[in-house]
Amino acid sequence: MFAPTPGRLVPEPEDLIEWMGVEGAFDLDESIRMGSLDARLVATIWYGLARRRSLVVAAGPRLAGKSTTALTLLALVPAGTPFLPVGGAFPADLLNSIDAGSAPYLVVNEVSSGIPGRYLWGDDVRSLLLAREGGLPFVGTLHASTPGEVVETFSGPPLMLDPELVAGSLDMVLNLRESRRDGHGARALALVGSVERPGIRELMRWAPEPRRFKHADEREIGAALGKFDDSNPDQVIEELSQRTSFLEGLVARRSDASARNTRLRDELRAFNPA
Repeated sequence: MFAPTPGRLVPEPEDLIEWMGVEGAFDLDESIRMGSLDARLVATIWYGLARRRSLVVAAGPRLAGKSTTALTLLALVPAGTPFLPVGGAFPADLLNSIDAGSAPYLVVNEVSSGIPGRYLWGDDVRSLLLAREGGLPFVGTLHASTPGEVVETFSGPPLMLDPELVAGSLDMVLNLRESRRDGHGARALALVGSVERPGIRELMRWAPEPRRFKHADEREIGAALGKFDDSNPDQVIEELSQRTSFLEGLVARRSDASARNTRLRDELRAFNPA
């Protein structure tokens, strides 16, 4: 039995475990160590979340790890930022009463008609995108095998949301692997610039052989991410390198069980790009 949607802000990702219906999220460093994610991919998502960008985690089949992965990546949201679980009816009244200095990250269990009261669907999805347009980013999941299918879920039938609203609200899409041979983990990370397929830019993808992530050209990644805040591509590349190195050091350090006493989100807070 899933927990009902909390009608309040919660301070930490761990507070969402029962509501999201997972047995418990892996620590981010553990996911990198196991090969489900890699440090550069996580650094790229971290760059976006640090700039209050939205993230959709998607996969075609059930039990691919969407909710677990989304919950794991919430650790990258800047410390001190609260979370607002969104399910069933969109909580417009609650958002209107929140102090501007406490602007939360919205967390959507799933964009789907599957479980009323827990998932988000219909006009409430439009309300979610309008909130994103108004400065409230979200992290959510849905069933889709490709970034293009994620966009189609919002812009195609039955939702048929305005293409400009969709393109302006979906920033990053992380698709998960779906075959047993590849195991659980990320398959592709893309940025959404428009609802047309040329506007969906894939930055990295899992390669079954030689079983590693292949990344787009650094300059392409720098130019794409730089549009988040009009940053110079060279500055973006440098910051991504710093974030990647920090994560690699964190993974190495936390491989020792005695070093895992510190909360991961607190350790991430120590990062400060030069």
